[in-house]
Amino acid sequence: MDCHDRGGYAIEYLPAALAVSKGSQQMKLILILTLLSIWLPGPGRLWAQNDQSIMPVSWDKYDDLDKIFLESGEPPPFSSRPYSVDEIKRNLARINPGRLSLAGKTAYRAIEEDLKKKTLARHRDGLALNASLEMNIEGYYHTDEEAQWIHGYEERLPMLDIPLEAWLGNVLYANLTLTLREEHCLVSEAAGNYSNVISSAYELAGYTPFQAFFALGGKHWSLRFGRDVLSWGNGFTGNMVLSDYADFHDSLYFTTYWDFFKFSAAYINLDPWLTPAEVSAGETVNEPYKAFFGHLAVEVHPFVGIVIQL
Repeated sequence: MDCHDRGGYAIEYLPAALAVSKGSQQMKLILILTLLSIWLPGPGRLWAQNDQSIMPVSWDKYDDLDKIFLESGEPPPFSSRPYSVDEIKRNLARINPGRLSLAGKTAYRAIEEDLKKKTLARHRDGLALNASLEMNIEGYYHTDEEAQWIHGYEERLPMLDIPLEAWLGNVLYANLTLTLREEHCLVSEAAGNYSNVISSAYELAGYTPFQAFFALGGKHWSLRFGRDVLSWGNGFTGNMVLSDYADFHDSLYFTTYWDFFKFSAAYINLDPWLTPAEVSAGETVNEPYKAFFGHLAVEVHPFVGIVIQL
């Protein structure tokens, strides 16, 4: 894999990462709006909890959510993710925790607990701020110096994650996560890379930040703009449409969800690099702009235990 391949190819290669250049005007706009949202005043009720916050695709409780639905005999939750907190709460409302096993009840309570966000600062007009810090220092070793790392780019944790969150009332949510992680090429092509510690700017992944978006929503709907990972499908190693193998997707995303129906649509900005199919067809010049639009995911639970996805 070329070191630029993390940015993705065309629609038929969507399981690869989708990205834009690090100097793109779109990301500058997202960053500016995110920072401005921190100072955004406004009237309203003070909300310690914001139901429009997004639980990322990497959230470890999605598996627990699927399992308690399986245990309760309900149709599984819809596979287009990530969910907003509001959507997760509506899923939990379909489950009677009293009918779950001890392990199921424990998982149910753990999900509920994860949905309770803590805040560092609150304003009486409804603005809340939160920040945290996660540091990971890892070391690796293998005996074959010529071999690529089995514990590669996807398995290595970033050296530093600093999520910054802000929300206004129960309608608007913003997230900017500052990440220090190694450049993909340094992991996939450098056999002598024994640590995730970054010692110079050259080693820093150029696509950072990997997460920066706004979410606006209400009961049964969510509209998101920015950079985050999307996933449509039930695959474990990738999906045919949108895969969480990507480092991120730059997208405008809308979803509306009900007990037995969900509709999702995404407009995703793609890297303009040529796909292998385009190269084999003789094309040699990258396109000035490339986007993915029109994938509409309709998910229906018409009968107990049956899920239809289009």
